[in-house]
Amino acid sequence: MRAEPGSLFEEHLLAPRGRGALEDAEHVGAAGGAACGDLIRIAVRVEGERVRAAGFA
Repeated sequence: MRAEPGSLFEEHLLAPRGRGALEDAEHVGAAGGAACGDLIRIAVRVEGERVRAAGFA
């Protein structure tokens, strides 16, 4: 798959927003298979009924 230079898709591939641990997360979930390396960890911080921050690693 090719990304058009300067496209939003290319921008996300080069510098994905939300990448990295969210240290003060209130909710954390993980999915995948650690044995083959396709594990993802998602963390969110919620205020009221709104997600205020999210991260993945």
